[in-house]
Amino acid sequence: MHYLPTTLKLDQYLFQKKAERAYFDVHPKRIRKEYLPITYIEPFMDNQQAIGLDLAHETNRYRAALKARDTGKAQITGPITLVQDAAKTPGFLFYTPFYKNGLDKSLALRQQNFTGLVYAPFVMSKLMAGTLHQKNRHVSIRVTDGAVPLYDELKPTNADYDPDPQLTKSVPLTAYGRTWNFKIQSAKSFRALYSNNQPWIILFGGISIDTLLFILFILLTRSNRRAITLTEKVTQSY
Repeated sequence: MHYLPTTLKLDQYLFQKKAERAYFDVHPKRIRKEYLPITYIEPFMDNQQAIGLDLAHETNRYRAALKARDTGKAQITGPITLVQDAAKTPGFLFYTPFYKNGLDKSLALRQQNFTGLVYAPFVMSKLMAGTLHQKNRHVSIRVTDGAVPLYDELKPTNADYDPDPQLTKSVPLTAYGRTWNFKIQSAKSFRALYSNNQPWIILFGGISIDTLLFILFILLTRSNRRAITLTEKVTQSY
């Protein structure tokens, strides 16, 4: 995505992009002092609704973008609903900033030379399913960002939910500018195994929890590395 500090810059940007792709436009339509439209995205077919979306139109997207700009570091947004998620479940964006002359030590120069962001969208339910499916861990999890739920298995509609869990644990995880709170408790499948194999099941439950957190952190770290690599390529073109 590109950073456009004025309406004049937006007009120039639209003229250039429409010459490349006649269908291109920035949305939602509004007048403000700054714009952050998504310029390119891959794969295109699964994400075409995001093309031209002005990320400065929504608070969580915008605040994280400015924090990435000012710090020069990767940031994730607060909870948002992604336009490419038909189910409208909670998700977040992962930002890495790039600058006209590379990363500067001065805040003023970072703000002056800020050009845009490389970003990756994440649907939290898909991230969790791809990280460690519930049937493989015998624990249920709720993840919140502040008071806002990102992912929640601790509810009666979950077939493996145990209203009177054998074990519970709360773990805060701070990464890329946000703190996620994990509430983890044993599931019904854990209880079914507990009576005959108590020491092993407790060990397995603890390993499952630690593995889940470790894999989530690794996935975010890999996304950051890919974004940094792409950012370096983009920066070299300016």
